[in-house]
Amino acid sequence: MGISVQWFAPGTNIISFTIDGKWVWDDFQGAMKTAYEMMESAHFEYVDYILDMRNGDALPSNILSKMKNVSQRHHPKSRDMVVVGAGRFPEMMFGLMMKIVPDRMKHVKLVSSMDDAIQHLESQYSPA
Repeated sequence: MGISVQWFAPGTNIISFTIDGKWVWDDFQGAMKTAYEMMESAHFEYVDYILDMRNGDALPSNILSKMKNVSQRHHPKSRDMVVVGAGRFPEMMFGLMMKIVPDRMKHVKLVSSMDDAIQHLESQYSPA
């Protein structure tokens, strides 16, 4: 249980966060630390994220205050985050975050399936 972090697939510039069951804010901070270390060692100019919430519990109660802080400190290689299967309550929280930190949240997209996540990232950044 918690959050696992790995490259989405070998050779891709996508880091996958998978939430499994109950998680707390410290789990997210640890996952972000791991992701930052992965980005530092990668040759990619930019890195996107997929946050898979399909098997996770609800968001921690202090998520709004914590997310504002995280949104202001992002890695220079960070680009977009696609959130898969957030559910109704997390979707409402992301909506609130859009009002609090709109500049950073414009890089967050909510989708219902992993296929939609991949399709979104490919459509945003595939060569013309």
